[in-house]
Amino acid sequence: GAIKTSAGRTIRMDSSQAGGVVNSNGLVTHNGAGNGAGMPGTIDIQNSAGNINIANANLTLTSAGDAVKLVNNQNATIQFNNLDITTSAGGGLIATNSGTVTVGGGSISTTGGPAIFINPTIIDLRFDNVTSINSPTFGIRLDQASGLLAISGITTITNPQGRGIEFIDSSANFDIATLNISGSNAGGGANGSAIFLQDTSGMAVDLLTGNFTVGNGLVQRTADGSDTFRIDSGSANVSFGANINHGVGVNNDNAAVNIFNTASGSANFSGTVVASDGTGLQFNNADGIYGFTGTTTLSGGTAGIDILGGSKIGRAHV
Repeated sequence: GAIKTSAGRTIRMDSSQAGGVVNSNGLVTHNGAGNGAGMPGTIDIQNSAGNINIANANLTLTSAGDAVKLVNNQNATIQFNNLDITTSAGGGLIATNSGTVTVGGGSISTTGGPAIFINPTIIDLRFDNVTSINSPTFGIRLDQASGLLAISGITTITNPQGRGIEFIDSSANFDIATLNISGSNAGGGANGSAIFLQDTSGMAVDLLTGNFTVGNGLVQRTADGSDTFRIDSGSANVSFGANINHGVGVNNDNAAVNIFNTASGSANFSGTVVASDGTGLQFNNADGIYGFTGTTTLSGGTAGIDILGGSKIGRAHV
């Protein structure tokens, strides 16, 4: 049957045993207070195994707290046929060390927290629209994720204190139809790229091998101190169709696109790239195939094209 709450945890599971099956077939609804910052989620599943199936969840949090928090469920398969989340001061879907997590549809809109944070977990996540506003950290982060994150509608990330999107040490396919990011690095400093792909292995083992695909949109107003789009090591394949405005409306002495220390892989930017400030396009020890097939305008600061550090570019098209 249906579950309806307005405070506390709507679903709590802890230490469910392997081989078990838990089904929630009715509508799960929460409209009310969250559990507080740093506390368990409104749907809270931890230290559990087996199959956990939730047909339809609609969570609206009117005070601080995360909506769905999945922690240390290494041997579990957790499935939401549909998941809709709205928060006013917290995160959306957070899954760490949680086996396999599947979402068949729905949308996430968070204020004051990341929309999605995945850390090592197998995923099959399919959302219509995803929004994160004023996150104290990032908008979306996949870290050691495999599988698929697909957002078929509009992804909007506005004024995160740090980065807009982080794609770290992952083999997943990360597909976004329309991406709009504005105001990354609101906290200032060197860790606020609008889009940041990284392999942290030091090239000993290639961990960043996934595909990052964006159809269209606009990435703009990254605050000074960080590149707008940065790839740091790995061999990811990038197909990026959104427009990039760097240094437009806000000064930024860094690069519009910076590709650093990559082992292989490829990146094609089919949208427009405008750098009215900063250093333009930077390739440093970049070994791969790179293309800028839209209109590229490098007109401010010291913006140009720099190929440095023994880069072995298989093919470059600008």
